[in-house]
Amino acid sequence: MLKELMQKAGTIGVVLAGLAVVLILFFGFNRVNEYEVAVKRNPVTGAVGENPYRQGLYHSILRSWTKAEKRSLLKGEAVWSLGLIANQNATRALAELYESSRGIERRLVLQAIAKSPSPAAIPVFEAALEADDDPALERLAVDGLIRIADDAAAAELLLAICAGGRDHESGLLAARALLERKDPRATPCVLSRLREDMDLRHGFGPLAEFMLTETPLIGSESTASSLEALAEEVPAPALEHKLRAAARGVRMVRDYGDDAQPWIELLGKGTPMDVDLAIRKLGDLANPRAISPLKQLFGRIEPERAHAIPRALGDIGSERATTFLIALLTDTLYRVDSLSRARDEAAIALAKITREPHAADALLRAYELD
Repeated sequence: MLKELMQKAGTIGVVLAGLAVVLILFFGFNRVNEYEVAVKRNPVTGAVGENPYRQGLYHSILRSWTKAEKRSLLKGEAVWSLGLIANQNATRALAELYESSRGIERRLVLQAIAKSPSPAAIPVFEAALEADDDPALERLAVDGLIRIADDAAAAELLLAICAGGRDHESGLLAARALLERKDPRATPCVLSRLREDMDLRHGFGPLAEFMLTETPLIGSESTASSLEALAEEVPAPALEHKLRAAARGVRMVRDYGDDAQPWIELLGKGTPMDVDLAIRKLGDLANPRAISPLKQLFGRIEPERAHAIPRALGDIGSERATTFLIALLTDTLYRVDSLSRARDEAAIALAKITREPHAADALLRAYELD
């Protein structure tokens, strides 16, 4: 009797164990399918979630979709989603795909990689710059390199593009990025790109204009001499004036140095070009003594130039500017079209300076966000 009961219990145990395996497999695979549906609905949110298991599963699903042999909407969405996720794992998955892709698909993959600030993307950008079959890859590589901050390898590639890039616009973008990083090694290629832009347009485009205003902050005496030599060659008086003003700015930066006081004094007595240069220099110096003079200057200069002031305050980074920046965003006095750029710069500066709730509320009110 006891023996029969034990045999029946063993049989039931085997059946229950088999049933458990079936249930685990069924619900496990259905769980994966649920995740696949979720990825299709919102791939980026799922892949950057806090749950490590879910995050890894989402990455695996997206990565598997990129391995489809033919182009498809799903594959394109997976590539783009990995680009938006922009972490190191996503960048590596896209880098593998870049090696095997061609034509339009390769552009799409590189465009997705260009959204990543990860240094893991640099070898891909370097390969793209060496490709002779598609000039568009150079522009996309520059876009990506600009996002990678404080990386020596990225800076070297930007210098190479600035000096010898095939695409003129890519060279200008690289030059602008180097000027924004205050890299003095950029001055020779900046001067070369200025000359090239002037020859192509018989004037200066927006990027070249920006380069003229920023070059004084990193230029040397030889830079000033080169700008004056270039001014001698141009027939248009307006272009000559801009080049000579830039040369004068180079010498002013070297003469005034890094003491904030002469730059603060220049805010009240300089020419418009001098004042604009002083605003940018005070932002670079990040001396809180400049906050009050910069705020007082806001109502005294043309609205079209005023955006430089909140940008400088953001670079200074002191919370003493918070009240002023909030007022720029929320006070109806400043809600005019001519100050729209200044208000945008105020929003960026506020986000850099503080994480206080009242500042966040001001941003939400200013842009009518829920």
